[in-house]
Amino acid sequence: MEDDRPERLIFLGSLALGDEEQPRAYGEDPKRNMAGLLERVAPFRWRLVIPWPQSNSKLYVFELTPVAQQPE
Repeated sequence: MEDDRPERLIFLGSLALGDEEQPRAYGEDPKRNMAGLLERVAPFRWRLVIPWPQSNSKLYVFELTPVAQQPE
């Protein structure tokens, strides 16, 4: 599929577990692979959609916005 919209990107990642020191790379463990679509939906606002994640869910939707001060 060809997409001419520059505000959309393909996301390839891996599920990271909380007790791991380093996250695994995409493709290292196929059971933890995640693929989705990252789209800019407004200035300083993005949406990451991951269909059929490796859980009981059918869809993950993450709304991403920057914050002025990051927690330490």
